[in-house]
Amino acid sequence: MIKDYETRHIFMAIAIGVLFLSPIFLLLFPSLISNSIHFTPGTLFVFVPGVGYLYYFFALLFLFCAFFTLFLFDIHKKSILFCLLFLLLSSFTFVTASQSYIAFADHSVSFRKNLWNDNHIYAWEEVEQVLFAQESYEYEFTFADGNTWRISETSKFREIRSDVLRMVRFSGGEYDVVSSF
Repeated sequence: MIKDYETRHIFMAIAIGVLFLSPIFLLLFPSLISNSIHFTPGTLFVFVPGVGYLYYFFALLFLFCAFFTLFLFDIHKKSILFCLLFLLLSSFTFVTASQSYIAFADHSVSFRKNLWNDNHIYAWEEVEQVLFAQESYEYEFTFADGNTWRISETSKFREIRSDVLRMVRFSGGEYDVVSSF
């Protein structure tokens, strides 16, 4: 018995596959992608900030919408155009997500919030103060030019925390613990 599947059902299967594999993708791939792009010799670790995970979520949502559009509206010119639009949005959002990172290295700290922001690279001597908020388990780094950013204490950051704080203290920066920001 030969089964005759409509082409639109194949796109439905792909959309459902994207939907069910998205949580696994969100757990594994952002840090792998960020490390493969931004890891250099001497780097302790490269983190993906929360906004990076949000970009990846929307990229996967656009990818799901691309295939679901072809299933829902059958394969016509308008649905193909919408599919291409969603694929372009997904690709652009993936590129944006891959440029969001925080890297701790032997001699510097670097970060970039998204594709449109500048890449900030600071030597450890430029880190003036690190504050740790006990309630939210976040670290706030203040740099010599007044720029600040926060990072949550994750298990990965706990692994390198002593190295980071030692470099801050060694280079003349301050470390303080506060109850909240």
